[in-house]
Amino acid sequence: MVFGGRLKALREKRGWTQQDLADRLNISRNTVAGYESKGKIPREDTLVAIANLFNVSTDYLLGRIDDPDPDAPFQKALAAIPDLTKPHDKEYAMKRVRYLIETVIPGLAGKEVPEAHVNIIMANIEAVIEELKKEGKQEK
Repeated sequence: MVFGGRLKALREKRGWTQQDLADRLNISRNTVAGYESKGKIPREDTLVAIANLFNVSTDYLLGRIDDPDPDAPFQKALAAIPDLTKPHDKEYAMKRVRYLIETVIPGLAGKEVPEAHVNIIMANIEAVIEELKKEGKQEK
């Protein structure tokens, strides 16, 4: 019943009644009550609408993560990536970037990232790193 408790807490934090929330989601008050007290989980489109309405992630609503900030997993993963422009860290950093792409982004987007797309992202990151290095040499 994590979902129901979190939904109720978010609703009450805004000072909304169940009817207020129902009106915003274009559903019945009884449906909201079912979510909050009977352990019912909404359809995917309604779940996404609720997450957007409260600016939280669906993972937070479903109890998969405890931080309501939808960008928290992404920010945490980014913080773990070392400076990509330092040559001695580059190989390790690129492994961390690949990990970020393969694990965090699918969780945020709700879909797997195909290997071809991962390779395109990695190639673009490599190109940016090389461009930054060139710019740094030109400024000296």
